[in-house]
Amino acid sequence: MKKKIAIIHDKLNLGGTEKALVTMLKFLDYQKLDVTLWLMDGTGLLQSQIDPHVKVSYFSNSEYDGKGLLKYYIQHFQIARLIRSLQYRKQSRESIDSFEDNLKYHIYSLPLLTEEEYDCVIVYQGLYMQLLAVALGRIRAKKKVAWIHMKFHHTEKQAESFREEYRAFDRIFCVSKDLQEHFVKHYGMREKTMTLYNLFDQDEIRKQSEESIERYCDNDIILCTVGRIAPEKGQMMIPDIVRNLRNSGFDFTWLVLGDGQQKEDLQNKINEYELGNIVILLGNVANPYPYIKNCDVYIQPSLSEGFCTSTMEAKILGKPIVTTNVAGMNEQFINGFDALIVNSFDPDVIAEEIKKLMRSNELRQQLSRNTLQHMEMMESDSLNVLYEYLGE
Repeated sequence: MKKKIAIIHDKLNLGGTEKALVTMLKFLDYQKLDVTLWLMDGTGLLQSQIDPHVKVSYFSNSEYDGKGLLKYYIQHFQIARLIRSLQYRKQSRESIDSFEDNLKYHIYSLPLLTEEEYDCVIVYQGLYMQLLAVALGRIRAKKKVAWIHMKFHHTEKQAESFREEYRAFDRIFCVSKDLQEHFVKHYGMREKTMTLYNLFDQDEIRKQSEESIERYCDNDIILCTVGRIAPEKGQMMIPDIVRNLRNSGFDFTWLVLGDGQQKEDLQNKINEYELGNIVILLGNVANPYPYIKNCDVYIQPSLSEGFCTSTMEAKILGKPIVTTNVAGMNEQFINGFDALIVNSFDPDVIAEEIKKLMRSNELRQQLSRNTLQHMEMMESDSLNVLYEYLGE
């Protein structure tokens, strides 16, 4: 008998977590597993890359008002669930000053997404209350897993609400050891947490990197950064780093791939510093790998990560890398051997590390050679752990 698995996510945007999800779906053994992917939205750029073995369903957490719920439960003769729904609605009103409590009690009051019972439900990004609540309140499953992909900064009031939800899950997967320790520090529950690294399709990444692209500059040195343009990703430091490099006499172009809430702010800062001919924002690009492959140095200026996907992709493509010392980097790299890890979020300090590689083609080649030699594959271990857990 195949194990029936439900995976819950919001939408398949062009992000590291979403790429990891699509890759995992590609590697799963569908002789053993029957997988349904539940999404809130079907418009993400990675939607077309879902493995054809996966059944895709959609849900909303805002489709019922009070009268609609009453009608639904009466029509379906679900009086016990109606009573519970009314209790959750009451709790939601009483917790109106707590967004997380209000949201989860509202979701608990909604009907089941399906009458089907799964062997396991996985919340693939376990930082979002509305997804955690769906797994606990709208899906029936024998086992429940929350998968944590990035560091969180909950207030204590938020943490109280999330802690109650996490206790209801059987297992918490974290994508790096650093992230696991971060979770345990804030929530405890060490006995149910474990590290499970993301999967990477190296052959496909290398294949896609061969695609031809437009050349945006004639400079000898091209820097590249890929990722959602958001506070935790640190791209707002790029204009300050670039100004330092330019003032030191370097001739280069920095390509920034991605979209997000700070894109307009970043462009405004680039314009303010008069760097429009140096820093080029390309927006969301369905295939970023040719840009990574054709750059001279890959830069990751993140302020927070769980286990960075784009640096692993740059590593697979053998690029010299400069990264800030956020969670997971010391698990991906050996500082000075296959990357330069910067123990600072100061743009000038980051710029000094980048200069080392811009000055020395020999150092860039050395890091590139070491990157390819040190590329560790964690896919098989992660899949084996997942299969063992599902088979318990």
